[in-house]
Amino acid sequence: MAGIIQGFEECPTAIDAQGVERPTRKPVALIDIPTPIKSIRLEAPTNNERTVYYGDSLLASGYGLSLSPGESREFIFRHDSKESPGDLKDFRVVFGHEYDMIKYLAITV
Repeated sequence: MAGIIQGFEECPTAIDAQGVERPTRKPVALIDIPTPIKSIRLEAPTNNERTVYYGDSLLASGYGLSLSPGESREFIFRHDSKESPGDLKDFRVVFGHEYDMIKYLAITV
């Protein structure tokens, strides 16, 4: 039975050697458990400071598809008997600014 999962991911931070909190710029998974999906919509809020990059587990900082502040993208996966659906756990994001975020809405299988 299909369902809806929505959420957001914020830029993770870490304390550096000087004791200053800074963005990690490491890929972050949207969700940690396998979640088959029919479609997903990603949105970078208009108040983000920089571009958000997204992709799969091979995503590196600054390399991948991008969403500028205020942009959104939608992906639809075929899920008939010959093809498997998409998986929400495969999506990763990298942030360029410590207060940036990405929102998502996914339709599950």
